[in-house]
Amino acid sequence: MKISQFSASMFLFAGLPFLAQAQLSVGGGISYGSEVEAVGIQPRVIYTISGPWRAAADFNFYLDGKEKVTYWDLNLNGHYAFHEGDAVTAYALAGLNFFHAEVDTGSSLPGFEDVSDTETGLNIGAGVQLPLGRLSGLLEARYVLGDYDQLVLSACVLFPINGN
Repeated sequence: MKISQFSASMFLFAGLPFLAQAQLSVGGGISYGSEVEAVGIQPRVIYTISGPWRAAADFNFYLDGKEKVTYWDLNLNGHYAFHEGDAVTAYALAGLNFFHAEVDTGSSLPGFEDVSDTETGLNIGAGVQLPLGRLSGLLEARYVLGDYDQLVLSACVLFPINGN
């Protein structure tokens, strides 16, 4: 028992320098998916780990105007900031995409049930983050490689929770 407590304490203290450097930003924006041909609304979280490395998560709910069709995707990405300046931060991204499509048939008859599909894909892309006073703006383009290939363009506003 003492060894596990000691190990947990050492792990915690080893991680403190990373937590001190970390910055969490939350926000939201809009996106456009080329394959679903729809605008989406998007909450987003970005966690600066250390130096140029960041972890990001976003969720897109596409507003396609069709009553019985639903599209959404969840993205878990890693960012590498290859240029960090006062005016702009440019980054490359790679990660996972979970895309979901569902059609509500409105019927409970056999053979006419709701149809849905969820697929996993890979994200690759780039973006820029621009300071807007206390907030920052983010413009991003990523391509999803998978069964639901599509280009996704996003524009977001982010608010830093801690850090700068």
